[in-house]
Amino acid sequence: MSVDETNNSVRPNSRRKKAQAPASGEQILIGPDFIHKGEPNERLDRFFGDLASRFDAAPAVISGGRPWSYRELNGRANQFAHLLIERGVKPGDRIGLLLDRSAETYIAILAVMKAGAAFVPLATAFPEDRMIMIIEDANVTMVISVSGYAARVARLPVPHISIDSAASEIALQPETAPLPEGSPDQVCYILYTSGTTGRPKGVMLTHRNLISNVLSTLMVQEVTEQDRLLSILPLPHTYECTIGFLIPMATGASVYYLDKPPVAQTLIPAMQKIRPTMVLSVPLVIEKIFRSNIKPQLISTALRRSLYQFPPSRRILHRIAARKLHKTFGGELRFFGIGGAKLSQEVERFLHEGRFPYSIGYGMTETS
Repeated sequence: MSVDETNNSVRPNSRRKKAQAPASGEQILIGPDFIHKGEPNERLDRFFGDLASRFDAAPAVISGGRPWSYRELNGRANQFAHLLIERGVKPGDRIGLLLDRSAETYIAILAVMKAGAAFVPLATAFPEDRMIMIIEDANVTMVISVSGYAARVARLPVPHISIDSAASEIALQPETAPLPEGSPDQVCYILYTSGTTGRPKGVMLTHRNLISNVLSTLMVQEVTEQDRLLSILPLPHTYECTIGFLIPMATGASVYYLDKPPVAQTLIPAMQKIRPTMVLSVPLVIEKIFRSNIKPQLISTALRRSLYQFPPSRRILHRIAARKLHKTFGGELRFFGIGGAKLSQEVERFLHEGRFPYSIGYGMTETS
């Protein structure tokens, strides 16, 4: 399947609320009117299994140019779950994930949940001592990785399995769900904080927690099966895991992985090819694009520098530049989420005055 075959038009968001521009010093808070209460026996693995039946052949993940349908992704995750159980994984275990952005990451997460265990992301950028600290603190019993990280996982104090090296074993397993016993209040995700305020802390999220997050978020931002999300952030970000993984999977949307660092030279060509409707970013990405590609053009001549000093003319220049940026990003973007750190005031002013479809999310990992 080509990229163009999934680039359908996007329905407008009929439930989106309009916010008036805030007065100086004020903030506008928009959120759901209520928090979804979990249904009896509601677990994320079963939640996804039901959705996989509904969306079936629709593309769930596009990784390395290879599309995985919802049916394929669910079936492969079931097979891997059976193999994990054979290897000794039990309900309640904690399983570390040392993986890059790829379809294997989705398969591993779903497989761990289907085996009744909880997944613990280990960012590939983490130093070895931090990984060991997390493994010991969370009582991780196994690490799932890929052969490219074989030397790194071999130095960790727990057994490991390489999802790509075990591909032939996985393929021999049944595609039916293993259906482990488990409660919706069972922990399925342990996310560690960045450690900027001290020793990293593990935040334990249950199946019910995550499903509530997903359904509550969808009351604020509509996502449909026609959406295309370009994933550029590591999964250990709670931001990326919830909005970049769980929400697309709950709505039948498609996730495209950018397998290179998200700098302008790789990000812009990918956006022009995929024409995403949604992107999640950290401030650094859009700040670099603004300072390297946009601002130099805004002040490229003496006349422009003069016009840029006055708010009315600056706003016009920002609107023109923002329209060009939107077109450069594929022309169909309707949600550009920014979070994880404070956004530069200068860059936010550009996005706001340019009427770019951005949204800023704040929140500590502990409040997930």
